[in-house]
Amino acid sequence: AKVGEKAAARVDNTATVKVGDRPAVSTNPVSVEVNKASLTISKTVVGGDANRDFTFDVELTNADGTPFAGTLAATRLTRGQADASAEDVDVTFDEHGRAQVSLKGGQSLELSRLATGVGYRVTEEGTAGYTACVNGTATNEASGTLAQGGAVANFTNTYGSSLNYGAAGGLTLEKTLTGHA
Repeated sequence: AKVGEKAAARVDNTATVKVGDRPAVSTNPVSVEVNKASLTISKTVVGGDANRDFTFDVELTNADGTPFAGTLAATRLTRGQADASAEDVDVTFDEHGRAQVSLKGGQSLELSRLATGVGYRVTEEGTAGYTACVNGTATNEASGTLAQGGAVANFTNTYGSSLNYGAAGGLTLEKTLTGHA
């Protein structure tokens, strides 16, 4: 089953019973409100190569704790460029509730039309030379339970190298000032 923008916010269900030649009888009307939420994963890259793909493992569990399995319609948004665009993509979760997505710097992915109470865990795979941060905390994982309105996991990767210049044969700097002291 694929969940997309046309998913209902309210589900009405009525059983109709017909026995023999007798007229059909509608019974057991039930209406259920579906509270919707979304999960947005965004990627920011500071230094390094913003055009490279960064890989994320996404895991969803239904409110009852069972794995979410199926295909979700999602939107990948590219921001901060002259050619900013939105692209519709499908994200398929296996029987264990797991999917893998990739984003470049300046992109975000919104998984919408999820129910409140859905549990999520988003883990960014490590990338050599980059330090990960999620929502301002030094980590590579965001997790929680979706509430009305949803959740946002802002992943920022900062590129940097840590060279030990003091190692044997390393670099030594000396500064000499000439003139007024």
